[in-house]
Amino acid sequence: MDAAPEFSAPDLSLVDLSEVDAVLISNYTSLLSLPYVTEHPEFRGSVFLTEPTLHFGRLLMEEMIEFVERRRASGGAARLVSSGDARFYGYL
Repeated sequence: MDAAPEFSAPDLSLVDLSEVDAVLISNYTSLLSLPYVTEHPEFRGSVFLTEPTLHFGRLLMEEMIEFVERRRASGGAARLVSSGDARFYGYL
């Protein structure tokens, strides 16, 4: 678990976010990509999720931020995985 964390941003070119009315988050791990959607200037939809999903997702995000900051402080870095790499490694 000492390896640099790898992140893959969602490919938002596949969907026109101005046409999306709602996003349904089914589990807390799906919550990690939500900022990529909600911070997009064209997104005007609503987000629906259960309260436990929100709480567990928030905890997971906070832990990820803390982990990345610890890695950065110790000289490590996070790696952004391209969508091709993500498919190769089975992330998508």
